[in-house]
Amino acid sequence: MVGTCALCKKQAELKLSHIIPKFVFRYLKKDSFTGRLRRISDPNVPQQDGDKLEMLCGECEGRFSLNETHFANKMYSPFKKDGFHGLPYEGNWLHYFITSVNWRTLVLDIEAFENDDDEKGKITDKQLANLKRHEEIMRSYLLGQRKDIFSIENHIFFFDTIKSAGSNVAQLNPYSILHGSGFGYTVINDSGATYVFANLTGIIIVSIIKKHSLERWKNTYVKLDSGKIKVPQMVDNSPIFSELFFLAEQREEFIRGLSDKQREQLLAKIENDPEGFKASGTYKRKMEDQRLKEVEE
Repeated sequence: MVGTCALCKKQAELKLSHIIPKFVFRYLKKDSFTGRLRRISDPNVPQQDGDKLEMLCGECEGRFSLNETHFANKMYSPFKKDGFHGLPYEGNWLHYFITSVNWRTLVLDIEAFENDDDEKGKITDKQLANLKRHEEIMRSYLLGQRKDIFSIENHIFFFDTIKSAGSNVAQLNPYSILHGSGFGYTVINDSGATYVFANLTGIIIVSIIKKHSLERWKNTYVKLDSGKIKVPQMVDNSPIFSELFFLAEQREEFIRGLSDKQREQLLAKIENDPEGFKASGTYKRKMEDQRLKEVEE
């Protein structure tokens, strides 16, 4: 398809680009007992990959690939293997990576707010204009036309082993929700606090356009240059994590949407390979959620 590249704005042949990086879905397939992916909107149709759209030209696609490889090798894989114990980073690749992922999400959400009947009216004209202004700031930074992203803050939070989360959060099955999915979207709180974030199977990357007055982030801020993400991390009073309640509702909707045939096939697969099920990430996430509930009882 020939069209306008969302990043450089040139007419070119557009490539099928992942919105959430491909390594996330590669891990999910390997970690899942079934080896398949499923969308909340269509739970009975197994998928082989995450969403891809004709969005970027080949040159701009290449701008992002090196930093995605850095993130996969230097942060994602170590976290999945050994958990989070603090991680250093050199140069601006981590800041650039977070901006690139959340920028793609923001571009699609702006388009949805303008053109999707289900999304129209969810934000005001002023809020939409504000999103467009910050999308342009992020786009210019990604193209190398500016050295920063103005007042936007990039943060990263590793959802590792949680000792206690409160009974209301424990009931939401946060391990299954966060470690078992990859997604991104834009959040505008009632107070006007505004975020673009992505969940990369338990690693949450956030671009804060406007903070809530009460929220606090500790050991999560990503600098424009070299730094280190330290432990312990803390996020307090952020509307981002109140989204867990919405995600829990979506998960319940997904479970209810599974057909009897799909349920029977899954149960039969478990009965045929119980040890394989216990070794899978699917089972381990369920056990972590159960542990968290027991802690809060």
